Amino acid sequence: MLPMLASQLQQETGWRVTSCEILLDQSHTNTDESFGNIEITSKHGITLFFGFTSSTNKKIEMDEIRIFNAENIEVCIDENDANNVFAAAYDIVDQTNWRKIAINAKYEKQSRKVKSISFNRESEADLLHFVENQKDFSNWVKSKILEEVSKSHG
Repeated sequence: MLPMLASQLQQETGWRVTSCEILLDQSHTNTDESFGNIEITSKHGITLFFGFTSSTNKKIEMDEIRIFNAENIEVCIDENDANNVFAAAYDIVDQTNWRKIAINAKYEKQSRKVKSISFNRESEADLLHFVENQKDFSNWVKSKILEEVSKSHG
């Protein structure tokens, strides 16, 4: 672990949520709990990582924060720091929209199903080029499926 001052962390800018992962969703049970992880990263690569628990009424509790520098080495409190680097980290996290992102991720996991399509970069390059140039590939695929469904019912 490398020591870091709160002032060093507070100098970082451009904080944004870079990852939100729902690890376990029990919303189908009477507990309605979900567990996940959030990563918030600064413009220069400092990462604040923490788990969260989401329960009923969109209440979300944050677990302990871990801080990593740009080289992905965990940070600890500098013994000369009058301010706590972790208190600064919690302040930074509170300024982001991580709760909204976590709620949306929980909703997506509960109510959406993602189906992926793979393309061979060499033998299907023309198909891949077509797909990459679609403005809204998801809705394009859905409209093609609906056309097929209506043909089979017509």
